[in-house]
Amino acid sequence: MIRCYSYRQSCELGLVPPRMPDRADAQVPHEPATGRLVYGRVGHFYFYEVGSRGVPAFGFINIEIAAQYFGQGRVLLEAYAIGDGYQSCCGNGEDAPLSVELHGADGILASAQWDYGAILCGHADPVALRVELNLSEAEFDRLERAVLPAIAGSARPCV
Repeated sequence: MIRCYSYRQSCELGLVPPRMPDRADAQVPHEPATGRLVYGRVGHFYFYEVGSRGVPAFGFINIEIAAQYFGQGRVLLEAYAIGDGYQSCCGNGEDAPLSVELHGADGILASAQWDYGAILCGHADPVALRVELNLSEAEFDRLERAVLPAIAGSARPCV
């Protein structure tokens, strides 16, 4: 096992982008018409091997995050990304955990652990998160950004 680390990444939350011929449709939320929602996209989130001087071990590209309010304090958090296994290592949510935090102006309002599946060497496979959170309507209205905090973990080299 190889020790690895990541940097904090974040994105602003707003409207789901409209359909356009030159842009892929949003992958989350799955049911946009069923509740108020906010959406954001993080371009990449990589794990780097400790001591490698910034060479990525594995990571995610095009991370989409959506939070949808269904009433009575129920919020569905969904995330979708492509696992980038075209680097030097492979990993998974057990060895290199990932969190998704929803922030307002005054800090974290909710968070979820993302136990993503294996990011395999030589693969670019989709990974997804779908979890229900408890947030009041007032808290949902204060959501401004999604944050993927910096974390440490481990990876296995590709052979």
